[in-house]
Amino acid sequence: MNRFASWAIACIVLTAFLMLTHVTWADDVTDNAVIAHKKLVRLHSAVLTYLNDSDEKLDDPLHLYPTIVNDPLLFWHPGDTNSAPQAINNSLPNAANSAQISFLFRTGNLGSLMPHDYLIWDASPDNNQGRFVSLITYEGMVETIPPLQVPVPTRSVIAQHRLANIGTTLRIYLNDSAGFLPQDLGMLYPDFITTTRAFWNPGDSDPVPTDITNSVPNALNSANVSFDYPAAGLHEIALAPDTILVQDNTPDNNAGLGRLIYRYDGSIRFELVGMTGDANNDERLDLADWARLQRCFQEWNYFDLLEDDACRVFDFNDDTRVTSADHALFLDAMTGPGVR
Repeated sequence: MNRFASWAIACIVLTAFLMLTHVTWADDVTDNAVIAHKKLVRLHSAVLTYLNDSDEKLDDPLHLYPTIVNDPLLFWHPGDTNSAPQAINNSLPNAANSAQISFLFRTGNLGSLMPHDYLIWDASPDNNQGRFVSLITYEGMVETIPPLQVPVPTRSVIAQHRLANIGTTLRIYLNDSAGFLPQDLGMLYPDFITTTRAFWNPGDSDPVPTDITNSVPNALNSANVSFDYPAAGLHEIALAPDTILVQDNTPDNNAGLGRLIYRYDGSIRFELVGMTGDANNDERLDLADWARLQRCFQEWNYFDLLEDDACRVFDFNDDTRVTSADHALFLDAMTGPGVR
């Protein structure tokens, strides 16, 4: 049997194994929370639709039903001990048939909210058996308190959103400061960035800040707990499109794989530390790396960007996806088992 045939058989066996094995959540609480997160995303879209037609005001979430949200179950968390609503006729927290039976909504004039401000959240931790509270921010990011209690969204997705928030806020800051960036990131809090968690990459081993009291890298309650700020104090004249505004202060924030970088042109890039395609960092491309590539492959879900930073190692053509194009480039570069 030639080398190619042996390799092809191994590929078939590995593919079959990967198809038969699949990710399962840890327990019913997590399963219910994942379903609830999908409902939060749909409710978030419903609120934004309503705001567009109401001068950015939401006086009562009851107004969402039935014109924008016509399914009463969308307001219900499957982990809630309250019975599922048959209709929506009130907005009392935790009440039967209420728009707030499971989730609480921020109301009033919402047009001035910052991207990371809470918009909708669990009415009670009891939805998740007291383990955590889920929320969705104004920008549409789903999170938990304490953080990372469910497998989605990933640390990578959360980190990218937070880095983008800081970068976008820095560009907004220029308009209010005669074209100068702030001298340190701490100057953004609390007038421009209102929450301390916005400065933290959830892959960071340092704890999430409970306050912002300094700008020392990796320090407790620091604006630079996770991110460096190499553009500090620069004037907009000195800012080229590729100027790095803010970036991870260490690859360790991303399991040692690389750094997230936000540039002045608004782009976010992930710069790998190691070799493209080398998932286990053993300085060769072999079947072990190929097996990992299959878990990252997303040809059937082409329009979604990479969520897992560990998969970025396979993004050969740098389009923030892992598709057949990257698979072909991997095979071209593959050295085989035992070949350096």
